[in-house]
Amino acid sequence: TNETAIVDGFTIRDGFAAQENGGAVLNGSSTFRNCRFVNNVSANSGGAWYGDTGTPRFIACEFTGNECDAGGAAIESVNGSFTVVGCRFTGNTAPFAVIYTDTGSVTVINSLIADNAAVGIVANQGPIIVRSSTFAANVSELLGALALGTSGSSTIENSVIWQTGIFGGFTATYSCLPLPAPGAGNISVDPRFVNPDNGDWRLGSSSPAIDAGSVTLLSPDSFDLDGDGDVTEKLPIDAEGRARRFDEPSVADTGVGPAPVVDMGAIEYFSDCNGNGIFDPNDISSGTSADLDANGIPDECEDCNDNNIPDGLDISNGTSDDCQKDGVPDECQLGAGPTVISLVDAGVAEDS
Repeated sequence: TNETAIVDGFTIRDGFAAQENGGAVLNGSSTFRNCRFVNNVSANSGGAWYGDTGTPRFIACEFTGNECDAGGAAIESVNGSFTVVGCRFTGNTAPFAVIYTDTGSVTVINSLIADNAAVGIVANQGPIIVRSSTFAANVSELLGALALGTSGSSTIENSVIWQTGIFGGFTATYSCLPLPAPGAGNISVDPRFVNPDNGDWRLGSSSPAIDAGSVTLLSPDSFDLDGDGDVTEKLPIDAEGRARRFDEPSVADTGVGPAPVVDMGAIEYFSDCNGNGIFDPNDISSGTSADLDANGIPDECEDCNDNNIPDGLDISNGTSDDCQKDGVPDECQLGAGPTVISLVDAGVAEDS
């Protein structure tokens, strides 16, 4: 494939290289956009893509179920340099890494590499750059649990690297790491993913990585992920195609603005209290959810008695009593204990 070729919107699956490298694609410097590489296998190196040289680019692609017997389960280059932006790598298998290069360089931006039977990235001699990305649960048969490994240097910015193992020298800023590391804005506490046991690597509502990144360190939208023609703006969308910067008002900003402050990791937190996959303000603005008390929270998320009235309004308009003055309608607490409602301000007790 040549350097000017753009492969857009294809699923490349079930390729098999019995005696060669590259289960699906061999060599080149093409740009792959919105492509899926699924269940490709190489008996040698590069389960999905392999190149001796070249400067390929992978934009908003998915790699899953790819496998090789050496090198990189998804992508491998001997001495080329490649760029990965807005991609997801899950369920890939190799003795070494998901992404592997010998003397080349690797740049990974806005991407998720998780749940692979291979380590994240190995660059024998070349540099590794990781920005606004998430690494977790990558374990190989030979190298164990390793996120990044290079005899060169790694640069980590605005990322969540939540697994032990960064081999070689590295600098990190505004990132969540398993162990304390020098550098502005770094934290070493559990990022509190939503459900890592089931592959949900979004940040939970209590994650310390929310609003904790640096807007200054956000990469430019060089590959125009949102298709608006502006390649100089900061990255506008995350690895799931939602807004890259969203302010969560319930969380204090610990990162660097201007506001809204970006989150650490590949996937921006957004409030979705009813679990319907729609950002709560969009639920309300589109009319999917009501917000009778105008507090920005869909009413169904604060309606304990299921009467289609938010609890606060239930109490304020007298539809429900709140003898405990705790903001919860009394009928929602019946049976909560041997004494449902205890003595209140007026000295009146209500029990079951």
